[in-house]
Amino acid sequence: MNSISVRIKRLREAGGLTQSQLGANLGVTSVAISRWEGGLNLPKASRLLQLADFFNVNADWLKTGIQKVGQRQFVDIPFYRNVSVSAGTGCFCSEEYLDGMVSINKESLSKASSLKNLACISVSGVSMEPVIRDGGIVAIDLGSTNIHDGSVYAIYQNGELRLKRLFNMPLGLKIVSYNTEFSDEFYDHNTLSLDGTFKIVGRAVWYSSSF
Repeated sequence: MNSISVRIKRLREAGGLTQSQLGANLGVTSVAISRWEGGLNLPKASRLLQLADFFNVNADWLKTGIQKVGQRQFVDIPFYRNVSVSAGTGCFCSEEYLDGMVSINKESLSKASSLKNLACISVSGVSMEPVIRDGGIVAIDLGSTNIHDGSVYAIYQNGELRLKRLFNMPLGLKIVSYNTEFSDEFYDHNTLSLDGTFKIVGRAVWYSSSF
């Protein structure tokens, strides 16, 4: 979803333009705009520069989703605001839809299996404070579901989406919060596999507490 087609559409919508209006400004038909936004065609290099100039954005960012600021590169990761991961008692919102992008320093995502596997969601609750604060945002690597002891994961458990540190134990799984006011949880491997209510969604590879 993080593609040039998405970026063109969002820039157009942010500017309050119809496909016909954007096409008129660029000297192309509305059909051409529709095909760009639908991913059926990609704009030629000259049109890409024209689009970047029209919307006053960086051409490299428009093409790749990555932009350089000084010596840093930033990549846009899809943000699902209404998918809230709990750092407490558990909170889940079933209305999952894309609500913009979060620009993250590419170097901060070095642990990700692939940038294409990343999705940003918001945090609700205080059990992961002071490291991950209530109201923060985390980037989840949906392609990383194997447990690395002590790493933070988004997990589904009993219909709730939770954010916790996971540890493999000889007889089961230990679920730990950063906040010491929350007790550790222990689950038998057989119980988890049989009840079907537990699933590792992905590993948290980046978080921000400034939102």
